[in-house]
Amino acid sequence: MAELHLVHVNVNAVRSKHAELQLYMTEKKPQVVLLNETKLCGRSLPGFAGYRAVAFRDRTVTKLCGGGVAILVSRDCTASDISPDIDDVVAILIQAGRMKIAVVSYYCPPGNNKLDTDTLESYLQQYEHVIIAGDLNAKHQFYGSSRTDARGEELFDLVERNNLFCANDPKARTRHVVNTGYSELLDYVLVSKQLVSRVSDCYVGECIGSDHLPVHLVLQLNYQISTVPLRVIRNWERSDWPRLGVVLSDAEQHYSNGTMSSEAEIDARVGEITS
Repeated sequence: MAELHLVHVNVNAVRSKHAELQLYMTEKKPQVVLLNETKLCGRSLPGFAGYRAVAFRDRTVTKLCGGGVAILVSRDCTASDISPDIDDVVAILIQAGRMKIAVVSYYCPPGNNKLDTDTLESYLQQYEHVIIAGDLNAKHQFYGSSRTDARGEELFDLVERNNLFCANDPKARTRHVVNTGYSELLDYVLVSKQLVSRVSDCYVGECIGSDHLPVHLVLQLNYQISTVPLRVIRNWERSDWPRLGVVLSDAEQHYSNGTMSSEAEIDARVGEITS
């Protein structure tokens, strides 16, 4: 494959959205489709033309309706099921030439639940190339959410701790509630450091009938792309801390030493520091 095209979406009941989702998949032609909140509640997962369900799990713990996750793969793509025995998490291993890519679909419902970072990190430790996508119900302003909550802090720590790349466009919200006008960024696509240079696009697609919009990720596989997405990645391992200290020390000599007693003087000092 020259490229790998994945789509994640909280479908909010896959059986009722079957026609819309099938049409969308036929138009966009992704190789991998990750579904959250299938809400099968004991019923069978419907079939989709041109795709096979490699991994799916209905919610089993407490037998509650809701939740459920699945990964559909186009029939020309080689993949196997590597899912854990855990509700709301499924995973597959894609064979793309000599490269193996672990793809994890994870749904973390709203409420007091914490992110299952142990399960996610188990894949990051086992595989070099990993993609994690899901409705995490996490909010962090660094990624584009309107505010930061406790689960957003957990997500931020997970990304920083494992040198992950959040591929989302921070300006693109993924959930829209039509009757209230509320919108938020709740669905994330995380990529391991070894795959960052292969990310060519990440964007939000059109509505398929759910209040969540599809999030697309496109990877270039058979060659290194000449440019990478314009995202700020803080790679601590490559930071030259001694040189940073010298630069800051030199810069401080050019700052004004006078007392600031007005808004204009504070703004001027901020301008100096920024420069």
